[in-house]
Order: sequence, then structure tokens, then C-alpha cells
Amino acid sequence: MSENRQFDSVISKTDNKARPAKPLEQESNNSSMTRIIDFFKILGIIILSVNSNMLLFGQQISGRVFEMNSNLPIEHVHIGIVGHNFGAVSDQNGKYTLQIFPIFHNDTLRFSSIGYHSYSIKVSDFLNMSNMDVALEKRSYDLSDVVVRPSNHLNLDFEHKHDHLAFGTYMLPLVWYAGSDGPAELGVSRVIHPDEAGYKVFLDSIERHSGKYSLKMEMHGDKKPRSYGLFSGTLRPIEVFLGKRVEYRGWIKTQDARNGSAVLWLNVYDDNGRALGSYATRNRGLTGDNEWTQVSVRIRVNRNAKRINYGGWFDGEGTVWFDNLELYINGKIY
Repeated sequence: MSENRQFDSVISKTDNKARPAKPLEQESNNSSMTRIIDFFKILGIIILSVNSNMLLFGQQISGRVFEMNSNLPIEHVHIGIVGHNFGAVSDQNGKYTLQIFPIFHNDTLRFSSIGYHSYSIKVSDFLNMSNMDVALEKRSYDLSDVVVRPSNHLNLDFEHKHDHLAFGTYMLPLVWYAGSDGPAELGVSRVIHPDEAGYKVFLDSIERHSGKYSLKMEMHGDKKPRSYGLFSGTLRPIEVFLGKRVEYRGWIKTQDARNGSAVLWLNVYDDNGRALGSYATRNRGLTGDNEWTQVSVRIRVNRNAKRINYGGWFDGEGTVWFDNLELYINGKIY
């Protein structure tokens, strides 16, 4: 503060003195030089500001994860820093976004998903790459070694949760994508911030069919057109399901569900990403108030299928819960 007052007084004293007139050419040169100096000052401030933000907030990276041979997107790929409870999950288009902080630069970044070989790389090396799309190689399975057993790795009962909370508030299930979805202009496949309008999808430890958690969906604020709450997963290894009769069951509870319904769904795709079949309990979708009700979807999987996605959605207003999902292959529980 004292330095500012001293500076002001110097200016004042200087201004009171009579100054000789400067030649116009000298004034023009001084003015140009002042503008150049000001430009470099501003440029320096911008560079310092960018570097400071990088140090404080890290660098946001984004890309796409896809199969090495088919180029098909892979959803639910876990992208994380090895040894830290920090990361992201790819959406159903294989896209991911992750904030990388400087403290992780010497750590290892890993892309992993059931049914694929993991890809690991030093964080600093990955940040220097111009293309952050990642191709994962599919694991091969010997069908004689495939045993049909209860699929704990699919987290069908929502009992396994992420170690970190979304926005410090929501518990999210492992393996599954769970969030709000809709047209691209609405912002697809993302977890809604607590203060933002949209579908909130998270684990609920209070209202549940059994176990510790159910998956809850509720509409918050004004509903956007063609938007819905969603959870989705991928059935792997697909060889287990080819040519088989598959039944997908689950329990749903609704509270004041209106202008839409809660359903289970299952989609089958070929190697070009074209749908070979889309199945849902739409005609039996639950609305209004319902205590826990079991619903199911039955299909025979095409032998040419390359990917099977399944899950549940809610496109109305109100609140719904999903719990205790089950898969049956030719009548036997998987």
C-alpha cells in the first residue's frame, strides 16, 4: 500500500513540472515500444496463468476405446491410475474423459475391461501422445474351459461399489455405466451433478429388495426432451451366449412413476455394430406405485452376434429402483 502511495506522489510531482515538448516521431516510437512491452506483459501473464491452472487443476484428457480388430467401441472400460482410487469409465460409445493431475505423472495409467487384454502406459508418456484413442486386444477363450457359473464379475446385485463417490455425493456400482442419457445435444452418458436438472442414478442403501444396495433412479428438476436414466453393461465372454436361449430377470420398484416407465432391456449387435435385435419389457414397463415386482426379457442369441449390451432405463418422472438381476442360459442360472 505504501509503495502505491509513493508511486502516486512521484507521478504527481513529475506532472507539476514543465516538460519540454517532444518531437512527434519520438512520441510515436515511444508509444509503439510501450504497446510492444504491454503485449509481452499480457502474454507472460497468460502463460503463467495457464501453467498455474495446469498445476492446480491438472490436464483433462479424452479419447475413445475400441476393439483392435473390429474397431467397435468398448464400453465400461476402467481407465485408472494404478495404486490410486482415481479414474473413469468409458461410455457406450467407447468415449472417456479423465482429469490428470501432476502428482500422477510418474504413475501408470491402465485401461482394463473383462474379456480384453489390459493396456498400461506411464502417465507422462501418454500425455505426450497426439492421439489418445486406445485399442484393446480381445482375449480368446477355449470353450472347453468355459464354465457356466453365477456371474459375480457382472455385479448383478449391485453389491460392489466404486471406492470414490461421484461429486462426493453418489455411490456408483462397479462394472456398470450408470447415469443420464439422451440425444447428443443434451450431453450423453454422464453422471448428473447434484445441482443440475436430469436423472440421478446411484446406489441406495435404504430401499432395496435384498442385500446392501439397490440402484435408484430419480428425475431431478425439469425433464429434458428424449432424456432418460440408464444403467448398462456388456455380457462377456460372448461365446457363452451364442445360439443359446437367454433370460434376463430383475426386480423393479416404482414410486409415482409417470409420463414414462421403468424397463429392463437387452440389445444384440453384429461385428459392424448393427443391431441384430433389441428387446425390452416396454409393453410391461412399470408405472405409478409398485412394490418390488420381477420382470424378465427372453431371447435366443444370434450365432453371429459380436456384442450383447443389457441394463435398465427409466424415461418418466418420479422414482424407481432396480435390484437382484439374474441371467439364465438355456434355463440354468449363469
